[in-house]
Amino acid sequence: MTQIKRNFQACHIVTRLSQGLSLQSFQARGKAFQRVKEIQAGEQDAFPRVRYDKTWRDTFTSKIAIALLPGAEVFFRVLNLPTTESSEIAGMVELQIERISPLPPNQIFWTWEVLPSNPISSRSGTTVLVSLVEQKYLHQFSNDLESRHFYADRIAPDNLTALIRIPVQPELVRIYASQRGNRHEALVQWWVDGQLHHISQLHESSLERLIGLVDQEIRQTFWAGQMEGWVDQLPPIEVETQTEQHALWAGLKEMLGIESSPIPSPHSPRVHRQTG
Repeated sequence: MTQIKRNFQACHIVTRLSQGLSLQSFQARGKAFQRVKEIQAGEQDAFPRVRYDKTWRDTFTSKIAIALLPGAEVFFRVLNLPTTESSEIAGMVELQIERISPLPPNQIFWTWEVLPSNPISSRSGTTVLVSLVEQKYLHQFSNDLESRHFYADRIAPDNLTALIRIPVQPELVRIYASQRGNRHEALVQWWVDGQLHHISQLHESSLERLIGLVDQEIRQTFWAGQMEGWVDQLPPIEVETQTEQHALWAGLKEMLGIESSPIPSPHSPRVHRQTG
């Protein structure tokens, strides 16, 4: 993967909202970037051509345009590779694309990021986060932006920054819960011995149904992790969400009965912890 070391003085980022798009402009201020403008466009609206179109002058200016894909449209996979040699990683990832891709390899675009190593982990090697997106969707997304006068230099998942946050504790199931329009979403990460082992994305129109879906997903992942040998007990569960939803998500731990270990496999009856 090529690392771009150029120092940019301006950055334009477009994000899809529940209705339309948001474009934020940032300017370099010392060592940080400061947001200077935000424009929201409806489903049929375009951005001002003079500011965001590409011309030959852009070759000599230090600005970058980034388009953020909705995370729900991206498939994430985690690979723990038995090497720390950067020259070997690309080949190892490419060899496993067919195995981990939910679609035939000729129908996807994919990229990968090396996650920072965790000093508290006792495991060696390199953890890689692979992002896969259907070619058809990516072409539609890019063409739609260009029709609105936005030409992206880079396209990346909109929740990638959340994925690379390494927890302090070595064992953790971290759930990022959010709402996009009428859709509730959850991003579930499994950290074991300081390494990321599994990611799943779930979404539902109802928050209650989403919590039930996360409950089922955690049970199935735990059972699969036991079979594969990378987990033996359910790690603590941490949920990051809006304050008004804390009480509903707190019930997830009750549903899972996390004080009982191990959790029954998905083929066994569910155990609901009784409270007095």
